Amino acid sequence: MPEGSGNRARGETKNEAGWRGVAGKLLVFAENLTNPPLMHRQSATHRALTCVFLLAFAFCLPGPLSLIPSVEAASASASKRIIRKLQKQIRTLKAQLAAATATPATPAPFIEMVTVGNPGNVVDPADGDSITGGTQNFGAVPYEFQIGKFEVTLAQYVAFLNAVAATDTHALYNPSLATDPDIAGITRSGSSGSFTYSVIGDGSRPVTFVSWFDAARFCNWLHNGRPSGTQDATTTERGAYTLDEATNGGLTITRNPGAKFWIPSENEWYKGAYHDPRTAANGGPAGDDFYWLHATKSDTAPSSGSPTGAVNRANFNSQVNALTAVGAYTGSGGFYGTFDQGGNVFEWNDAVIGGTSRGLRGGSWVSGESGLRSSFRIFNDPTLESEDLGFRVAGALPPAAAARPAALPKVSTSGPPARVIKALKKQVKTLKAQLAAATAVPPTPAPFVEMVKVGNAGNAADPEDGDNNVGGTQNFGAVPYEYSIGKYEVTLAQYVAFLNAVAATDTHGLYNGSMATDLNSAGITQNGASPSFTYSVIGTGTRPVTLVNWFDAARFCNWLHNGRPKGAQDAGTTETGAYALNGANSGVVITREATAKFWLPNADEWHKAAYHQPASQGGDTDNYWLYPTGSNTIPTVATVNEIGEITNDNENIANYAFGAVWNGQNGNLTSVGSGGAGSASHYGAFDMGGNVEEWTDFAEATFRFVLGGTFISTESAMRASERNRLNPVTHFPDLGFRVAGSVN
Repeated sequence: MPEGSGNRARGETKNEAGWRGVAGKLLVFAENLTNPPLMHRQSATHRALTCVFLLAFAFCLPGPLSLIPSVEAASASASKRIIRKLQKQIRTLKAQLAAATATPATPAPFIEMVTVGNPGNVVDPADGDSITGGTQNFGAVPYEFQIGKFEVTLAQYVAFLNAVAATDTHALYNPSLATDPDIAGITRSGSSGSFTYSVIGDGSRPVTFVSWFDAARFCNWLHNGRPSGTQDATTTERGAYTLDEATNGGLTITRNPGAKFWIPSENEWYKGAYHDPRTAANGGPAGDDFYWLHATKSDTAPSSGSPTGAVNRANFNSQVNALTAVGAYTGSGGFYGTFDQGGNVFEWNDAVIGGTSRGLRGGSWVSGESGLRSSFRIFNDPTLESEDLGFRVAGALPPAAAARPAALPKVSTSGPPARVIKALKKQVKTLKAQLAAATAVPPTPAPFVEMVKVGNAGNAADPEDGDNNVGGTQNFGAVPYEYSIGKYEVTLAQYVAFLNAVAATDTHGLYNGSMATDLNSAGITQNGASPSFTYSVIGTGTRPVTLVNWFDAARFCNWLHNGRPKGAQDAGTTETGAYALNGANSGVVITREATAKFWLPNADEWHKAAYHQPASQGGDTDNYWLYPTGSNTIPTVATVNEIGEITNDNENIANYAFGAVWNGQNGNLTSVGSGGAGSASHYGAFDMGGNVEEWTDFAEATFRFVLGGTFISTESAMRASERNRLNPVTHFPDLGFRVAGSVN
């Protein structure tokens, strides 16, 4: 039976079905013949005869000609399959792209903020101060900002106290918070050093009995990421405001540039409360002056009494006779979404008034209606703490969310199949590119200081004498913990970044003038005048910095510990962190803080990183090498090119014995690490022998240890048995340092 007769159409005979199958095979054959890759192999005559034969055969077939499947029908069927496949691929890619660009669920913010837009608005034409003479206008703010939707609550203030007031250095807690029946409050338990705090009730009412300084410290804490710890530069004393232990006066204290949270300025507070950009015809204030008299979007006095969802209500006039939960008057918010800017508690603002006071606005639960008006402005000593006095915070706009790719239009399947397929393929290509961009892993930036891990914790000390300059045997190198150490000595470029961050006014002499003139170390130039000094590198900046004393190196470590901040040389930048320097520039009593993140290595840490390699890991039999190049053989003296890079980089190379001749100097510094991997220590640290001697934080009598030898030393200075001692205020052109740090 001819092929195909097993799949008859309705009403079709077996004979017709069989011939249809034969015809189908012939048409496939014909399609192949018309395929360009095949056609070129045949002559034109051959192709023409083939077509005539096929047509003649088709007309000789029994039954109607319509039973023969056309080439066009076969092509249309294939197109449909391709279109369905592309549509399925598009659906899959869109789902993957949506998942890759979905915004993760955002946890509820600690402080709920609202955005105050309409930057560049005009001032309120009405007088904003009915107490003093003349007309004072408020409310113009040329930028967008955020402000607390609610007053700071008891619960939020308790979190603050528990984070920073185990020892309440600056009296952030007022005992009346636990006893005043109108506001209680917050209780304190335990004793100084281990105070804890808890809320009385649900904590939803505003905190009171807070001074302007308490509010400013709360803002610093928010700015710094709500850390836990003592009340210091990293928690409460620096950030939005430079308080530095101030608890009174402080009228010269202003918001710092870059503050993330702050006490609102008077104009910010006023705009957040009373401004409404709508015209009267669109629901705004009468007369199109864009300001309401009350913070409830009304020029009519609010109703007092218990909270409800009705419009234009507030807690004032002692009708409730106590504080109410923030936002409880749910129908009485301001245009921008704030609540309780009229009544409940007076709120601090940043204004300095009369040279002795800070501003207060909004009225309280005991105020008359006039105290809630936009025209009511009072002020008091910033140390005032009262049962009806609290605050809310303002803040910077949050960073903009990453833009999601625009949705692609649905491709119409009407029209010629070829056109549809082309459009679908184009969309697939676009979606693949968007998905690749959305799922790409951003490159990790190079670390500012490249560190190497020093493992093998709990190793034994070097059995050989580590100090042949004194009698007896002194053994170094035993370290019971893992740590990291700088892969290289600190470079000129890194030190310039440090200077530009903290030495616009160089309070502690971090810059040495010889850095610009000494041909061995040059260097670094200082430009401008105090307090606007800037610094730049001479040359490539890849050589080690020199002419730095121990205190300079310790301040660099503090700067790293504190996150490389910009600012004056103070507790937030250079004076605390790894070392409590606090202005010190002499002596050896200062030791590393237990919480240090970066520090100067001690004698054991330095010795281990330089000379240790367990015998089981390819080291010497006693687990220590004589030289920090992983060898007991005297290193080869380095030779250099015209920019101070070692040219004979190989195994066991070091810059010593005046070998690096360049820049007109018979012996000079070389670029860190240019001796090649074969000259590093077992842990991957370079130049621990030669180039520059390096400060450690090991103190002996009135000196600090410096280790490793220099570019002018003999080979003996690089040995594990050598120790040098210097006064920590010493500056030499062959004296630098490297840092150590925690493993992470």
